[in-house]
Order: sequence, then structure tokens, then C-alpha cells
Amino acid sequence: AESPDADRRELARGSERILLADDEEFVRNLAQTWLTGQGYDVVVACDGEEALALFDQAKESFDLVILDAVMPKLSGKAVLKRIKHALPDLKVMLCSGYWAEDLDDVSSLIEMFLPKPFTLDVLATTVRRVLDGDAALRADAEAVSEQVCCDGEDPDR
Repeated sequence: AESPDADRRELARGSERILLADDEEFVRNLAQTWLTGQGYDVVVACDGEEALALFDQAKESFDLVILDAVMPKLSGKAVLKRIKHALPDLKVMLCSGYWAEDLDDVSSLIEMFLPKPFTLDVLATTVRRVLDGDAALRADAEAVSEQVCCDGEDPDR
């Protein structure tokens, strides 16, 4: 019998096209290798300007965009706003190691916020759930946001 982890990895497989933008080369390469190994077609960008240029070349070909919130040249939030202006229904995930990055103005534009660091299994599972439009996703995103944001403290204080 296969392990639950192997079952989860199998469920996280896909063939969709993903634009992944992260200025950290290690994170970018690891995520690309892992997601490609799961069957996805991954196009990578090292900053916001490159992400937008790649998006503009082939808007309709992407099923999902994964953006680091804090990148040089053009922030993930700025790229997100331009992408959503061009294709409002395109699914976008925002990632960041800085929760202090204020996401209030863009939270309604993203399917999921993924706090860094994340495991590769969490990345693959989250990507699959976002692409599938998992109904539980929004509730999970809100729970993660509250947990990361407030760390159990009263958010109204």
C-alpha cells in the first residue's frame, strides 16, 4: 500500500500552465522543479517586470499565476493588479515571507495567500486546490491569514 504522502502527491498532479515569479533563485528553481515533476508546465520569472512581460506574451495560456509579494522592479501586488485588470478570472496565488506586507487592498483579487516558508507538498496541494476551485479554499485562506496575522492574539487589540 502507498503512503498517505504518496497519495497526496498523486492527487496534487496536473498538467496546467503556471507562471511563477519569485526573486529568490533557490525558491524559484525548487518550486519549478517540484511542480514540473508533478506534471505542470511552469514558466518562471525572476522579478515583477519579467513576470508581466511573460504574461503579456501569452496571457490566455496561463491557468495560474504564483507571485512573490515582494520583488524588485515591480512588486507582486503591482503585477497582480495588472494581471487582474487584463484577465479578471485568472487564478492568482500570492506568497510572502513578510506578513507585515499589507494585503488588504489585494486580498479580494487572490485565490490564496501562501506564507513562506512552505513545504513542497503544501505548495503542490495548494496549487491543485486553487486550480480546482476548491470551495474550502477561501475558508482555509482566511484561517491561515488570521493565524499568521494574529498568531492567536485578539486582532482587534
